[in-house]
Amino acid sequence: MDITTRLYLLDLVRQAQQAATAHTAAVRAAARAAKAAAQARDRVDELSRQRPTAQDPAQAPAATDELDAALEAYDDFLKGCQTAKRKVARTFLAARAANRTLGATYAQHARGRARATTRDEVAASLLDELADVPLELMEPAHAILVQSSAGKDSLVQLHRIATWAEKAGCLHKVVVIHIDLGEESEWPGVRELAQRQAERYGLRFHVLRAEGGLSVSMTGSNACR
Repeated sequence: MDITTRLYLLDLVRQAQQAATAHTAAVRAAARAAKAAAQARDRVDELSRQRPTAQDPAQAPAATDELDAALEAYDDFLKGCQTAKRKVARTFLAARAANRTLGATYAQHARGRARATTRDEVAASLLDELADVPLELMEPAHAILVQSSAGKDSLVQLHRIATWAEKAGCLHKVVVIHIDLGEESEWPGVRELAQRQAERYGLRFHVLRAEGGLSVSMTGSNACR
């Protein structure tokens, strides 16, 4: 299975998950609408029981108006229930269609391998296979550039790429790039932290300044390779 097919299948997993999430949300919304309608009906019943017991004729118009308002509110809640039920039906069909598309497409490419039976299992299987793809991509590459802001996401990215590159024997190809945004936008110490992170893996480190100038800092055991 090539990388394009794997990525396509992962996108189908995402679509199926989104469809399932939308259906779950619709079911919950329908339950809330039904509860609100039941409460509105209880209010109508309560006001209906109170009307015959009104002793003061002057209160009759107000009681009638209140009951009419409750009936109107109940009618609105009923319409909301109907709309919610239709959405439940639509999202159910959409989720079923997305799952069937995923299942049929995955089955075409899953011959000769263990069959996954759930969306999570399909995603896990595809991600495990994709873990080896960077090795295939790194070998023919002339250079592997990693943009780093020194934050947690950049550090995780750097760790993974460095690990893959070392496994592929391509660590010397990896270059860490930090974009210096200037004193007004750059946090103090960010550039230095990004450099230390690059040095931790023995990688070359370059700084590109926002105004267009290039400041080069060659560091690490692979700097001259």
